[in-house]
Amino acid sequence: MTNRLDRKKVILQGARELFYKNGFSQVSMDELARHLGMSKKTLYNYFDSKEVLLHTIIIELKNDLSAGVDRLLMDETLEFPDKIRQIFAFVGTKLSAFSQNFLLDLKRTSPQVWAMVEDYRREAAFLRFNRLLEQGINKGYIRKEVNKTLAVMLYAAAIETILNPEFRKLVPEQMEEEIPDKPAEVFDGLVSIILDGAMAR
Repeated sequence: MTNRLDRKKVILQGARELFYKNGFSQVSMDELARHLGMSKKTLYNYFDSKEVLLHTIIIELKNDLSAGVDRLLMDETLEFPDKIRQIFAFVGTKLSAFSQNFLLDLKRTSPQVWAMVEDYRREAAFLRFNRLLEQGINKGYIRKEVNKTLAVMLYAAAIETILNPEFRKLVPEQMEEEIPDKPAEVFDGLVSIILDGAMAR
């Protein structure tokens, strides 16, 4: 049983690497098998299709993000500013694994999985960030007069910016060079701007 679980983890990790780098539709099961040094038959013993592999990867990512953010939200030993930094660093690091190729390809070729990503984005923004703001207000770090709903909407927009590979096309060419290349850096910059106006002085 342990060997089977280990093999499954190896397959998922290899698929993540290739999907995130090249895009889901650009990676065949033959290519994945070569990358992992195993037969395609072995892959199919663990996953019925490439689509099942992708679905599993996204589910694991959602679970990992949710568990990590919830753990930090409930950590009473962290001061609020440290909690904010650690949550944003955690989320940014996870998102930085995505290439624009992967996101664009996912949206175009896998609408059902993309819908899962969109659903999670809404859940993360409107539930978890709202809880974070409430903690900040209760501890005196966030100004009470801040409109939480607007702040959460801005946070949701920040996540959508990162997860929307077509957003950069809307930016004028002379401004595009000022946008960080890495999703984590974009995320950190946007959230810093949002919180700078909300933090109590």
